[in-house]
Amino acid sequence: MESVAGGVIGGSLSSGLLKVGDDIEISPGLYDQVKSRHLPVVTKVVSLGTSTGLVGSVKPGGLVAVGTTLDPYYTKSDALVGCVVGPPGTLQRL
Repeated sequence: MESVAGGVIGGSLSSGLLKVGDDIEISPGLYDQVKSRHLPVVTKVVSLGTSTGLVGSVKPGGLVAVGTTLDPYYTKSDALVGCVVGPPGTLQRL
């Protein structure tokens, strides 16, 4: 499966600008059963897809597919449903 590069997350951008190459934090992130808490996930944006196709950056409005360096298992399994994304260190911790 050499064509699989990473997991894709989707949603709408509510503010700011998101570009290919940006680092992002996903919060509250993945649940760690050992520590009994959620751990935020930091990853890199490797692609952005909109209704017009692949783009280099997106502004608020419409849906966007964000290709990341995450293991596709985490995005396929819905482990990140309900999370929010922002620049690393800017999101409120639970």
